[in-house]
Amino acid sequence: MYLGHTRSDLAHVLSVISQYMHNPGEQHMSAVMRILSYFKGNPGKGVLFRKNGHFKIECYTDADWARSTDDRRSTSEYFTFVGGNLVT
Repeated sequence: MYLGHTRSDLAHVLSVISQYMHNPGEQHMSAVMRILSYFKGNPGKGVLFRKNGHFKIECYTDADWARSTDDRRSTSEYFTFVGGNLVT
């Protein structure tokens, strides 16, 4: 969960691979190893929190109804910014 929130470049792939967490296969473990390899090879690509002098809260949301061709599940996302910094 921490990687998904602080590494926006990994958020989508982590979301997809976590759907198979309770019944993983060999191909899922291979994907996890590639994610970890990318993570190790790209330090400093995380989210930076800055002091902006305000605490304005902004929230954005989106939903996609049954578009996933793997399982036809609906997905939704939300983003919350506090003081211009992404927190969720």
